[in-house]
Amino acid sequence: MKNITNSTLAYLLALCAVMLLLEAGCTTTIAPTKGGGTGLSLLEGLAPGDILSRYDTSNLVGIIDARTEAYHVVTHVFPASGRSNWTGTNSWGQAQFMDATGNSLDIGAVDFNRQFPNIQTSTGPSGSYAYAGNDLPIYTDGTTENYVMVMPFDTANGRAFDSLTYSVVPTITNITFNQNLSRDSNITVNWTGTSSDFVQLSVITWDSTGTNDTTGHGISVGGYYNNTGSATISLHKDQLELGLADVELRVYTPKFITLSNGKRVAVVVETCEEITVHIVD
Repeated sequence: MKNITNSTLAYLLALCAVMLLLEAGCTTTIAPTKGGGTGLSLLEGLAPGDILSRYDTSNLVGIIDARTEAYHVVTHVFPASGRSNWTGTNSWGQAQFMDATGNSLDIGAVDFNRQFPNIQTSTGPSGSYAYAGNDLPIYTDGTTENYVMVMPFDTANGRAFDSLTYSVVPTITNITFNQNLSRDSNITVNWTGTSSDFVQLSVITWDSTGTNDTTGHGISVGGYYNNTGSATISLHKDQLELGLADVELRVYTPKFITLSNGKRVAVVVETCEEITVHIVD
């Protein structure tokens, strides 16, 4: 559910959501962890551990997280009451840096196509950066380069300038806006844009007003799946509440850059499609 009149609130909620992603479990088999067990607290803040576990995360001092989300949804309109259909795309980003002991590390300048301002704190270094807005340029056509720069105040912290390409935003092919989905059947979602990475697939009921539902037991189902182009969410009877729900498909694509001091930074692009449907009997 997208709030189209309060982008600041939506942005802050998104930042909170990514902080919690590591706690989610993965429903598929994961390849053996490479470079695991580093204990770097950075990973607990900014990316699903199940996503990065397949990569070498040793010597990691930073994560740059750029997100682009395509919506075809029904929204609540605030501060006025009511709902509105909305189709559009939002893109924003966040970054965080820490030293080997888990202390925040001020970098100085961080760019992913555009600069991420430092998030100031009252005392001590923040190590956190964010692009304030919903129009961060993120190129996901597999050809156009995304330019990444890390330029610390202290040259001992290393620096880098690199360009990275990412694949297309996923597109759900078998579910349409305002479609009815039965809660008494398993929900299969098909999509384009497959890769070797994982996806997060979820169905979340956000408005059951007027359904007089007395048997629905939960508001969300889903998990992490291999990005094969299709996944089926198993449902138990009455597991979901009736009402308006969002089907969300989110793909995580990590790439890595190496700083001049040998340390590494993960650059994760998240691409997402979200569609509002009706959960029915």
